[in-house]
Amino acid sequence: MLADAEIALYQPPSGLLRGRVIAVTGAGDGIGRAVAVAAAGLGAELILIGRTVKRLEAIEAEIAAFAPAASIAPLDLEKALAGD
Repeated sequence: MLADAEIALYQPPSGLLRGRVIAVTGAGDGIGRAVAVAAAGLGAELILIGRTVKRLEAIEAEIAAFAPAASIAPLDLEKALAGD
């Protein structure tokens, strides 16, 4: 088991998520945005899910500056139906 100090200093290896496809909900801002940026930085291919196309496009452009382009999927999960 790792001690708290070891956990606080952990640095994931470069490319840790390479070859993985990760869908991030709420990717337009807040925690979802932070997760998307971090995962892209570790090599993941991303599907960015959120309600606001403009915000998704902004985070997609930010990620494209340092990682492969992400896909965006506008979707309001509160109002979504099974067919969505």
